[in-house]
Amino acid sequence: MRRTLLLLVALAAAAPNLNAQHRAAPLLPHAPHTLADVSLEPTEPLARLIPADCDTDRAKGREAAGTQHSATGWFAGGFVSGVVLGLIGTAVTWAIANSSTPQPNGLPDGVEPSCYREGYSARAKGTNAGSALIGGLLGTLVFVVLYVSATSGSVY
Repeated sequence: MRRTLLLLVALAAAAPNLNAQHRAAPLLPHAPHTLADVSLEPTEPLARLIPADCDTDRAKGREAAGTQHSATGWFAGGFVSGVVLGLIGTAVTWAIANSSTPQPNGLPDGVEPSCYREGYSARAKGTNAGSALIGGLLGTLVFVVLYVSATSGSVY
């Protein structure tokens, strides 16, 4: 009982100091909090020292790849390889599509080219691989149906 009472007294004594952990008001009220709050015109000499916001440019590249990139050729290639070689052809086409490095046809103004290309390439590569895999699996399905119907001995 005595220990509990001492513990409660110690906690009560420490309670006024709990506010010490709160953030104090900034000494300079109008100072930017992060580097993202600072903006310089591209013509100013210090503009080259501020890193570009790569996340925004990657997102723009991914969005452009989602609307502009077509993977119809990868789908057709996957389908043909699935019909001809089955799952092996599907796997080969998927691996080749997954190692492709698609690039955008042009770059919009005001983006960091390497970041934009990185985002575009990542989304387009995923689209290529997905299309090749779906086409290959459909081609493999056709291959299996043709094989089963040819070996079943039915007279259809």
